[in-house]
Amino acid sequence: MTRYRLRPLVSDWDGEDLWVGALPHGPITRIQGVGALVLELLAETPDRAASPAELADRLRQEVEDVPEDAEQIITGFLAELDMSGILETIDEDAA
Repeated sequence: MTRYRLRPLVSDWDGEDLWVGALPHGPITRIQGVGALVLELLAETPDRAASPAELADRLRQEVEDVPEDAEQIITGFLAELDMSGILETIDEDAA
């Protein structure tokens, strides 16, 4: 199972969107909607990696009407953030 953890980053909330950038060189990425909440859930336990399934379960506790395919949506979202350097993939054994 793939798990993810935030890398060191800077972030700024402009009232509508979350802007995050991996340290030290970016890139800066705009996170909208529920994606910002997913990153907030990851930030709550920065030393612990989480799987898309765990994040979907936690999201269901926070938000009404989470779609049934939330885990698949979160998986794609996290993979994009991993490629941009905002997240890191953790082996199941290392988590």
